[in-house]
Amino acid sequence: MGFDKYFAPTCVREHSYRYDSFDAKYKMLKYTRPIECQKCPLANDSLCQKVYKKEITDDLRRYTAPARGSVKWDEKIYRTKFH
Repeated sequence: MGFDKYFAPTCVREHSYRYDSFDAKYKMLKYTRPIECQKCPLANDSLCQKVYKKEITDDLRRYTAPARGSVKWDEKIYRTKFH
């Protein structure tokens, strides 16, 4: 499993997982399986996860709540600070 330019996890075929939510109690970002993976033959393989969770405390510069590249990130953080 790799990561895209916004540090979101990618599947085996390098489709980016979609940001779903942030769990404030555990400080975890939750990503769900990409839409492209619904018909993928590897969807039921052990390499492909339905949900991927990442702690923001692993790297505070990379992992933000809401997640980088998401619509919420674009609206709340990026546009207010840089535009």
